[in-house]
Amino acid sequence: MKGKTIYIGIAVIAIFTLAAPICYFDMERDNPNDPKAGNFVPFLSWKVLANMPTLRSKLASAEVNGKIYVFGGQNSSGFIDVVEAYDPSTDTWERDTNNGGTLTPMPVSLANIVASAVNGKIYVFGNEVLEYDPTLNSWRRDTAHGGTLAQFPALRGRSLFSGAAVNNKIYIIGGESSGPQPYVDEFDPAANGGDGAWTTKTDMPNGRYSLA
Repeated sequence: MKGKTIYIGIAVIAIFTLAAPICYFDMERDNPNDPKAGNFVPFLSWKVLANMPTLRSKLASAEVNGKIYVFGGQNSSGFIDVVEAYDPSTDTWERDTNNGGTLTPMPVSLANIVASAVNGKIYVFGNEVLEYDPTLNSWRRDTAHGGTLAQFPALRGRSLFSGAAVNNKIYIIGGESSGPQPYVDEFDPAANGGDGAWTTKTDMPNGRYSLA
């Protein structure tokens, strides 16, 4: 892990008043008290960076081309469609067109969502499936909402799931629907000419939700 920097967004909630600083943990800094000079020993080093412009919780984020894109979430006004992008190289934020910037907002307000990047595009999963192309600054929606992307598999819709991309496929894991669910579903963005396809995978041993 030497030379890696981990960026962490923090939302502090106090009666729907959220503070959202961005900070990072520097994995490269040596411990000055290490008796073995020149040998790497992980040493806690934090730096507070530029605050996220829009205060919110229950958002999703993904990285493409060195920028961290942040989508949706919830604040005192409810679910929101806000899109913002953080550039670690300049410690600056870009905003969407509803907030004086150039990024295209989400076509729907969502929270409790997951985002994963595959081949330069970001896929957002919540009550529907969305695709954001940072190069074109445009959105696509699923077939249940007037678009062409493959929608969630029938009878497996849920919330509070987790997700991860492996080998250019995205896995939606667990979730809550009338209780914890053990579901694992694979989304292949390249299938069907780029509209994606879903495959049901082996369930987790136990149903869980709100997992990392």
